[in-house]
Amino acid sequence: MHASLNSSELRRDPVSGDWVLIAPRRNRRPHQFHASHRRVRAPVAGCPFERVPASHEAVAVYDGLKGWELVVVKNKFPALTEDSVCPSPRSAGFSERMAGTGHHYLIVTRDHDRGFADLSRREAFHVFQAFQDSYRLLAKDPCMTYVSMFHNWGPGAGATVYHPHHQVIALPVVPLHVEHSVGRSARYGRGTGRCIHCELLKRERASGERVVARTAGAIAVTPFASRKPFEVRVFPLRHAASLDEMTDRDLASVAAMLQDVLRRIRRALRDPDFNFFIHTAPLAARPGRRWYHWHVEVVPHLAIPAGFELATHFDINPVPPEIAARLLRGRG
Repeated sequence: MHASLNSSELRRDPVSGDWVLIAPRRNRRPHQFHASHRRVRAPVAGCPFERVPASHEAVAVYDGLKGWELVVVKNKFPALTEDSVCPSPRSAGFSERMAGTGHHYLIVTRDHDRGFADLSRREAFHVFQAFQDSYRLLAKDPCMTYVSMFHNWGPGAGATVYHPHHQVIALPVVPLHVEHSVGRSARYGRGTGRCIHCELLKRERASGERVVARTAGAIAVTPFASRKPFEVRVFPLRHAASLDEMTDRDLASVAAMLQDVLRRIRRALRDPDFNFFIHTAPLAARPGRRWYHWHVEVVPHLAIPAGFELATHFDINPVPPEIAARLLRGRG
């Protein structure tokens, strides 16, 4: 076994520039990670998503063989407020603020009990089609600069409603982490004429040690500088800065790969709560945007950040990504 898999090692993410501490001796052995609670099913009666779109303001409805299959609706309790006036930063001394203007949508699938991993391939593709359509719609708002798309599964991951749903939030600012990743991708692209993500994926395919699964259209890897235990990233193999540029075939490949990854995590880790989220380029046509490579990140909730992580913003990961990939491949 490689020495770094037995001892602590600092690793730097080549895209974001963030440092991570891989500390395999700090916690339990990887095969001992498991969900700390049983999943509790909420009853259908009283579920706020059983009667959408009738109970919510619908943005788009996607029909299936037996009526609506999934629906995009406006969140009744949005994190941001829609407004026709673009917000402007206001400064007062060291303080800076701006109105919380934006959009907050929900993508609700019809079945009360089937999460993303258990949808049919067609249904999973339609979820990503809804992500793409929402992205394109929100890109028309000149006030918005970034669209965040994510899914919370289980109360430990922030899901306050049992019924499966996904969220789309449009922001008037670009998150700093995204700025760093896009900026470093652009610097590499301008200097070499190549996408840093595509280059990293070539190396991952060549070594194979952090590859979880691969198809003709998508690949799943545990990142070299994984911030969390069993973190997985799913990339389309065809380069694109955002999912807005994806064909239906590309979207279907990523959706199917994500389902595969989630099923592997459920089997290996006994159904933990998790988040998955889409990292995509900002909406604005800024220089260097084309060098970014959109992808999906999956983060199971297996460890709680403590004092060191909060004090230093250094994540401590007790499971080297090489071991995580091996276990998720079913070879642990």
